[in-house]
Amino acid sequence: MATEHYQELLKLVQSFEKDFDKFYNARNKEAGVRLRKHMQTLREAARNIRDDVQNAKTSFPIKREDLSLRNAQRNPASKNPDQEQE
Repeated sequence: MATEHYQELLKLVQSFEKDFDKFYNARNKEAGVRLRKHMQTLREAARNIRDDVQNAKTSFPIKREDLSLRNAQRNPASKNPDQEQE
């Protein structure tokens, strides 16, 4: 799936090349309109990938290091036992 997302982004960006060239080099205003639409499509694709990444992260099992870090954040008094308590 990761390779599919990467390839999708590459194809998307490569498909914009003509309009980038026409807008920035030939100063074609219509190409600028198309370019803005392309960038919106890219933004939506990136959002979908971010959502997929977040969903995948939540399905991963919790690592021991992450669990101990969470416990330390919840109970700061036990974070550093060498500190004196007042």
